[in-house]
Amino acid sequence: MGVAETVSRRIVLHSGLEGGDTVKRLSMVAVVAALALSLVVAGCGGKPAAQEKVLRVGIVNDPATFDIDRTTWIEDPFFVLYDYGLVSIDFDGKFVPNMAESWQVSPDGKVITFKLKPGLKFHDGTALDAEAVKFRLERMRDDPKGLNREMVSSISDIKVLDERTVQITCSQVDVSLWTTFAQSFASFMSPDALKKKGEDYGQAPVGAGPFKFVSHTRGSEIVFARNPDYKWAPPFYKNQGAPLVDKLIFRIIPDEATRILELEKGNIDLLLTVPPQQVAKLKQNKDIQVVEFPENGIRYFGFNCQKWPFDDVKVRQAMNLAIDRDEIARVGYDGLATPVYTALPHHLPGHSKALEEQARAEYGYNPERAKQVLAEAGWKDTNGDGIVEKDGKALEFSLWITNDPVDQRVAQLIQKQVAAVGAKVDIQVMEDAAIRDGTPKGLHQSILWMYGWSDPDILYFLFHKDSGRVRMHWGTDELDDLLVKGRTTVDAAQRAQYYEQAQKAILDGAPWVPLVVRKGFVAARTWVKDLRYNPFVGVLYNDISIEK
Repeated sequence: MGVAETVSRRIVLHSGLEGGDTVKRLSMVAVVAALALSLVVAGCGGKPAAQEKVLRVGIVNDPATFDIDRTTWIEDPFFVLYDYGLVSIDFDGKFVPNMAESWQVSPDGKVITFKLKPGLKFHDGTALDAEAVKFRLERMRDDPKGLNREMVSSISDIKVLDERTVQITCSQVDVSLWTTFAQSFASFMSPDALKKKGEDYGQAPVGAGPFKFVSHTRGSEIVFARNPDYKWAPPFYKNQGAPLVDKLIFRIIPDEATRILELEKGNIDLLLTVPPQQVAKLKQNKDIQVVEFPENGIRYFGFNCQKWPFDDVKVRQAMNLAIDRDEIARVGYDGLATPVYTALPHHLPGHSKALEEQARAEYGYNPERAKQVLAEAGWKDTNGDGIVEKDGKALEFSLWITNDPVDQRVAQLIQKQVAAVGAKVDIQVMEDAAIRDGTPKGLHQSILWMYGWSDPDILYFLFHKDSGRVRMHWGTDELDDLLVKGRTTVDAAQRAQYYEQAQKAILDGAPWVPLVVRKGFVAARTWVKDLRYNPFVGVLYNDISIEK
């Protein structure tokens, strides 16, 4: 029923006209309908109402919480809700203003004074001021339930100098802190909302980003609405004001084939994490655009070094020798990945080409050497079933993976490769959130996982004792010392040396098998305009418009 139909029907029903002359009644209805239609047209200036612009994005993972301090993994829904931190990173890898418009660093490098942009506010209308910054960083550092405390552990004091000025003092120089300040891990949650909602905050979050949280239907979708007050985008955005779409819907679609089909049908507008096997096909579709970018991290096969059988370094070394990275890159990732042998990819500071070559020579694919290493450690196949044993226990272990079909293909390759040297792998497909929660607790034996970060200090998070060594549960005092030096050294050349030494220590300990650096792809319908991808921060949603 149209607007004019609705208005005329309501007037007739309330006029008391229940009988009488039929022509008179019809004339009355016609007049009222014409009047209602004229009011509608006049109210719209003679133009039809603008259609709501909705951007529908296909993603794989469903966040367990939107409380940043209760997770170690954040993705695009967090970025649009919270934006970045005090600073951001442009396309050239340089730190640029975000929530802070300027900053000053003391001569000794331990005191940073930030000046916030004027007019910042959260989605609930409260001010994002210096007090809010102080509250946020203190919670991140001090909350005993927080999972990212080590990122800001060097902060010793936070002072509010005035409404827009906050001074941060560190116990030591911490170069890595700038990368933390540029991430959504250190972006801002409304203090008022956190105090009111407590532990339930993660299900009804309040940020200061370009989009406001509307709803989250578990396993289905996350809905955001345009923040009309947003006007503090970092300088690398073309659109510095409010978003150009009215609504942003993230549809959670774990199945690879379904994600691709939904994009091809036009039921989603943008697809994140395009499977490598689908890239060539999508590029041939004239209605779809594909954007390529390098990932800031590596995919790895990681071991819980506190749990059998990976508490034995010989087993870890043998697994490194058993893995054919070239096959994994070629088959698992359809050739859209580069094999790696050290802890840092080539485009991150601290990567050493010389060490990469040394690692390739020591741990390149060599199944015969892997068998020899196991035999030297006392592993033998005593019953002829192809699985080696030691002390009456067969070399069998579980491998945790997500429900991503690419991960499943890679896991099957790992399963086949280690079977050739006498090990049996039980692949266990788990929810992404369960892996993130279980690995810090040491519940796993091995995982297929990845990290993404734009600074070599990621190694501190993974391997330093104060971070909890959350994935591999391995480290040494020597490595801890090198990682502290790496995050506290300003000179770039000296810092790179520390990270090269740190990577050598990790190589010797073999707590994981670095696999590949993957090329990333996002795909969108051609009606998605100004789709751009910053490799340090991701899709620039605030620039996107829809033109169908």
